[in-house]
Amino acid sequence: MSGKPDHLLRLGTSSFTAEGWEHGFYPKGMQPRDYLSYYATQFNTLEIDATFYRIPAVSTVKGWHAKTPADFLFALKTPQDITHERVMIDTDSLMNEFLRATEPLGEKLGVILLQFPYFNKKAFAAPAEFLARLKTFLEKLPAALRPAAQARHCTGPDRSPLAAAPARMVRERRRSHHRFHIYPLAGRSQGD
Repeated sequence: MSGKPDHLLRLGTSSFTAEGWEHGFYPKGMQPRDYLSYYATQFNTLEIDATFYRIPAVSTVKGWHAKTPADFLFALKTPQDITHERVMIDTDSLMNEFLRATEPLGEKLGVILLQFPYFNKKAFAAPAEFLARLKTFLEKLPAALRPAAQARHCTGPDRSPLAAAPARMVRERRRSHHRFHIYPLAGRSQGD
């Protein structure tokens, strides 16, 4: 055993700087530079949404690492340029830049979250097209990286292929350390 706690459940949020938290969550008078350190005393994981909008500076990532305990885990959203704009086409150099920038997290990097937009039939005529592209993209990722996928378009009549396929891809590749989580969002349909 590594000596690190093996958490059955991790609880966290998608931000540690949400509007209003300075009045209700953080102690009165706490400086924003201390928010993450305090947050890490209350939760054991955090999704960094900011990485969706831009690749972070290495110095920022080093700060995240330094301000959290050894058993803390981060989930980093993959940049939208990869998942939304280019939809996993011609993204090798951008993904490598993202992975280099986030490397200082080391063992604290829990997952890289691939959050996809609501696709319609203009983007992909059928789920198989999306899944083929996802499979190719995943095969290029480093073996030690743990991706998680949020397929926001898996409600509606075509949802079953999208819900099961990422887990099946992992089994086929025999990379059991990868975990995929598909979160169908209620009330949204695939659309036309």
